[in-house]
Amino acid sequence: SSDLLMSETEILRRPSKAKTTALVAAAIGLTIALGVITYNNLRGQVFAQVLQIGWPGFCAVIAAQVVLFVPLGLAWWVVDPHEAFAKSPVFMWGRIAREAASDVLPFSQVGGLVISARCAVLGGVSAASAFGSNIVDVTMEMVAQIIYTLIGIGLLVVHLGFGGANSKLLMPIVGSVGEGLLIVVSFIATQRKGLSK
Repeated sequence: SSDLLMSETEILRRPSKAKTTALVAAAIGLTIALGVITYNNLRGQVFAQVLQIGWPGFCAVIAAQVVLFVPLGLAWWVVDPHEAFAKSPVFMWGRIAREAASDVLPFSQVGGLVISARCAVLGGVSAASAFGSNIVDVTMEMVAQIIYTLIGIGLLVVHLGFGGANSKLLMPIVGSVGEGLLIVVSFIATQRKGLSK
């Protein structure tokens, strides 16, 4: 495992065509993003919205997002019984990478899973632990989202009632939650079947 990690680290330090391509693509993407912001900001609308909260507010929003990854990373670490607490920052970093990849990559959920597990492996976590615990963490995240959505539906029913026009709003939401629940149950069943082999 340590030999594998050393060879991966050495590979990452070497200049390569893929690294150069990634840097060029990042520079092009940044240039396009700045161009779009500049073009759409001709009347000052984009920066006006940012300036309304000011630099302290902008920094507070970023800090709050970064702080959120501490419990998210710890939740992933808790799922992996083989890793010591000293490795928890590796899981936090992997969780940040998963979120970033999910935001920018096509097929984002799969890409985010692979990239976050890869970050954990580069941080010294075994590949089996990184990928296995990542899948369990994502499953628990899906369960939490369904519970959160069910609470929201319950609050809507309490405040709006379920009859008449409100049922037209609530029925698709309930149907979506039902589909999500089926996906989670099948996901858990597949994991359990895999563990029993």
